[in-house]
Amino acid sequence: MDIPREPTTNRKRYVQAGVGAVGLILITILLASLKPAAPSVDREVISLEGVSRGTMVREVRGPGTLVPEQIRWISALTPARVERIFVQPGPRHAISTMTFGKDSA
Repeated sequence: MDIPREPTTNRKRYVQAGVGAVGLILITILLASLKPAAPSVDREVISLEGVSRGTMVREVRGPGTLVPEQIRWISALTPARVERIFVQPGPRHAISTMTFGKDSA
């Protein structure tokens, strides 16, 4: 004949599951509150220098041509026609240099 036993309580198992759930929630909250890490860069790629006061000169060279995104045509108030262009864009010139000649039509 079987001996009647007292039913066992799973109290220990419930406590372990509760501690595990609380631990998982705490880890999730801590990881969510972290700030993203700064990206890493090789020391040879960047230039380290001291801060100095003065004008900032930025020279950029690149292949290709410089093309405007939008061309804006401005019409003249007086009727005239450009007959001859004396100076092309690019070279420096004095204020008194004549750039173009026009004909009043």
